[in-house]
Amino acid sequence: MTADKNPKVITTPDAAKPRASTSSDEGLVKKKKYYGWRKNASVRSVFYKGKTINFPLCDTAMQSTVYRMLRLIEKTDKDDLIGIDVKWLDAEINDLHDVRECLYRCNVVASLYKFERRRETSNPKRFGEWGKRNCNHTVAKRIVNFASDCAVPCPDVLNNHYESFSSETYGETNFNQMKLICDELKCDKNTVFVDLGSGIGKLVCYMAAYARCKKSVGIELSDVPAKYANNVGQYFKSLMAFFGKRCGKFELHQGNILDEKFYHLITEEATVIFINNVQFDEKLNFDIKHLLQYCKPGTKIVTTKALGDVNQRPLTRRTCGDFDALSVTRRMKSVANNVSWTGREVPFWCTTMDQKRVIAFFKKLRR
Repeated sequence: MTADKNPKVITTPDAAKPRASTSSDEGLVKKKKYYGWRKNASVRSVFYKGKTINFPLCDTAMQSTVYRMLRLIEKTDKDDLIGIDVKWLDAEINDLHDVRECLYRCNVVASLYKFERRRETSNPKRFGEWGKRNCNHTVAKRIVNFASDCAVPCPDVLNNHYESFSSETYGETNFNQMKLICDELKCDKNTVFVDLGSGIGKLVCYMAAYARCKKSVGIELSDVPAKYANNVGQYFKSLMAFFGKRCGKFELHQGNILDEKFYHLITEEATVIFINNVQFDEKLNFDIKHLLQYCKPGTKIVTTKALGDVNQRPLTRRTCGDFDALSVTRRMKSVANNVSWTGREVPFWCTTMDQKRVIAFFKKLRR
């Protein structure tokens, strides 16, 4: 490799500048040179209780994600106490050497900041919402998107994997819509959230970050998105640790939602179930309703296609075994552009399992 005739000059803080060259500095130079060409690179955290995160800088998509993280840290540092020079972030993302050089310099000042200003890292005002231990909507959304960008560098792979207009058609629900659903259902640390057909697991991770649910679980049938989901989960966990955020327990599984091994989770544990069933065929919807009728009373099921009739009809001997007799369905609040597969506003429905109507009906017959 030939040397650049006009190398970029990047200034560093005085504390980060090298001393006069001595024999003891040779090891540092070799270490820096080795660091610059490793396959993996580390980013040191400046956040309270934040941990170092490792990235494989194998492609420009990953390098771009790392750069956006560094820019985020630089922007939240309003008083410029950390000392990240914005000029360091103007390097070419396609140039791997520039990326590693930038990371090296940022890590130097991050280490100095964490060592010299330990008390300030625990001050939530230091980094605004990013300095707080709990995620708000914006922070949770950004972290999940960072994890998704790291795990899925080419989103077109997901769209091309599914057969068009089939029960496995891939589509995502907007985070703004998910926040609305979460707030309306008052999801919290006592909620067990289950996403049936979870794709790459973004909503599961979002609920773990934003609502900090007792447990968030995703189940996906298809091989490709399930494989990506594992990577998304790993990056999400590392990113939450990097930013020093609290997080609820989450799990991402591959399998059929009708499989017996998920029966207890769905019928006994889940308090909120999410199903994007707008493209499900009639048989699959029927099988799902047959499973859901065994859910415990009070379980809320959010869908993109109503499972029951909004207008409740009086119970009779003939209808007392129907799904509508065991549940109450209503339309939820929604926002514009709430899904990825269409620009139109898609309605969301909440079905609450309520078997008391049937019990009351049979008690009335006995009189």
